[in-house]
Amino acid sequence: IAQLQDRLKAKRFRPQEGDSLKLAYIRVYLQALQVQNTILKDTELDELKTELEELKEVLKCQSKQ
Repeated sequence: IAQLQDRLKAKRFRPQEGDSLKLAYIRVYLQALQVQNTILKDTELDELKTELEELKEVLKCQSKQ
């Protein structure tokens, strides 16, 4: 990524041998990051749902007393 950023900062972008392969790897990397982000988001939502249910139970128990 740093190498690509350096090349983009140049006055003129000159394609090099292997650029298409590097771009393919970058695309795969980005897709993997998106999947990881989705998994983390789902995990966090599940944890929040569990915590909310626990809080509801505590409130029910307190209101009964």
